[in-house]
Amino acid sequence: QITGTTSICAGQSSIIGFTPTGTAPFNLNYLVGGSPANVTLDATGTIGGTPLSVTPSNTTTYTLVDVTDANSCTASVNGSITITINPLPTATISGSTSICDGQSTDLEFNFTGTGPYSINYDANNTNTSAVLNNNVDAIAVSPSSTATYTLIDVSDAYCSNTAMGIVIVTVHPLPSASISGGDVICADGSTAQIDIIANGSAPFNVIYSDGLNNIPLAINGNYWSDP
Repeated sequence: QITGTTSICAGQSSIIGFTPTGTAPFNLNYLVGGSPANVTLDATGTIGGTPLSVTPSNTTTYTLVDVTDANSCTASVNGSITITINPLPTATISGSTSICDGQSTDLEFNFTGTGPYSINYDANNTNTSAVLNNNVDAIAVSPSSTATYTLIDVSDAYCSNTAMGIVIVTVHPLPSASISGGDVICADGSTAQIDIIANGSAPFNVIYSDGLNNIPLAINGNYWSDP
């Protein structure tokens, strides 16, 4: 009889167990994916007390052929196991890198493997986890200040793997503007000064009202004055 873990992740090992009957030691012939192999077993079915460990690089079938005991008696034996190798999942992160205060943006993830996918990521030094179901999926975030999101690891339905990737979301403060000035003037062509001060990153598009109409105004710097 042959036993073992039949589903492992790439790079992992599986212990193959044998249950021989007769007089030890046993000379066992078997096939590894069609290629002949041989091992000498003790009465416990191990190699001097150590189980047979295998690390196949791809899905492989192990098939028993025959066994010879200490009395030189040989018998054909039946039994096989197939060890399935599941690839390690991968994950990448991307997304918009610039938003305004109060807005949200999507962190976009691309996965390989078999969903659902569990991810761990660092959000401005806070460990955060999420479960996503699709190979291409997203998480909406609304940072109040510039934030760095760093992938740590990913797990799919079968395996786990480390992951790498960084998205920095820069949060810009909302612009503001103030208006001042004015005066009491005569209807003789006299003028009064109006000042507009804008705060934020120039250039600015400002809309102000003269009491009758909304007037758009482009300001290249932080200050505008009329006249």
